[in-house]
Amino acid sequence: MSGEDKKNIQLTWSELIELRKKNDHTQKMIDYEDKVKSKEIAEKSGCPVPKNYYVGKSARNIPFDKLPKQYVVKPSHHASSRGIFLMNNGKNLFTGEKVSRAEIISIEQKYLSKRLWKGLGEWATYRIPACVIVEEFLPNLDGEYQVPTDYKCYVFHGRVCMVRVDYDRLTKKQSVDYYNRDFEIIDFNPIRVKYPRKNLVVEKPTYYDEMIGYVEKMGKQFGNFIRVDMYLTNRGPYFGEFTTYPGSGSRSMFTEETDKYMGALWQNSDLVLGEDQKPFTKKHFQKVLATLSVEKKTHNGVTTNGNSIIKEIINYDNSNNVSNNVSNNNVSNNNGNDNKISKDDNKSTKSLKSKVISIKIKHPKEKSKNVKSNCGKCRRPRNI
Repeated sequence: MSGEDKKNIQLTWSELIELRKKNDHTQKMIDYEDKVKSKEIAEKSGCPVPKNYYVGKSARNIPFDKLPKQYVVKPSHHASSRGIFLMNNGKNLFTGEKVSRAEIISIEQKYLSKRLWKGLGEWATYRIPACVIVEEFLPNLDGEYQVPTDYKCYVFHGRVCMVRVDYDRLTKKQSVDYYNRDFEIIDFNPIRVKYPRKNLVVEKPTYYDEMIGYVEKMGKQFGNFIRVDMYLTNRGPYFGEFTTYPGSGSRSMFTEETDKYMGALWQNSDLVLGEDQKPFTKKHFQKVLATLSVEKKTHNGVTTNGNSIIKEIINYDNSNNVSNNVSNNNVSNNNGNDNKISKDDNKSTKSLKSKVISIKIKHPKEKSKNVKSNCGKCRRPRNI
């Protein structure tokens, strides 16, 4: 394949997430998805994290009598706020209803034995050791204990490019807005899932720049793309979690143009780090899309912009992502028993070191373009 052909090959963001799920089988990926390990990673980078009150393999051992009136309960190995209790004086703020200790224990015990993401191919998520976490409930910027505003930062090559702000998450009042790094509202809708938009043109929140500093430091340590979720409190920014497979890479998540645009940001750091680059402004968005080839390139008889492809991946991930192969690491299976990752899982890591990766990309099936991606096992819509 010629050098000119290499430049013309572009993967979309969703295709790159599929490649990550299929090929990047390292302990690093598990640690970043694990809600216990990820807090340790964030804390080592200098970012404040919520205090842990309890971490254990059974919800029956939660020390309820020693907990403050406000606390959070969640499983370490799930996503989309499944199994999370946002407790304030005995009431779960997500539902607004009183919840007993017995109910919390019962639900958390059920989630300890569930693995929901295997059908979506989320290799790392499926291998997180299952446990229950009880942690500090962080107050908001006004010092109040409410459903927190969630700042989801999309980080490419160590630079925040887009910030999705979720208000009243998982309630009937949930709404979102999208901002670029300078907290200028994105005046086009890059996402397909139709949450109401507040369209708030406001000044940067308190501690916003400090939050961006923490996020970009952690994003740079990870590699080419990761989403970092943060909270802003009256004590400053706090870490929420890392997300390596946002929305499981579903094509229903972003518009087709945004999917291509974000794929270009992932594959070309110059589009992100250059002095004159300002991602997720309309001018930058249109300029990048205009430079992407729309012609179909064929190599070895296979079209390179379809679902069945043979594409050359240039700098798919840095050397940190292909080191630390997962071998002899204990993880928990569906039944909670320790089970070692197979040798077959380690073999796929080697494909990242090869310049040419031959795959057939299979995206999660969607019923329509305007629906949330579904869990491959229980078919429950997956919140993104």
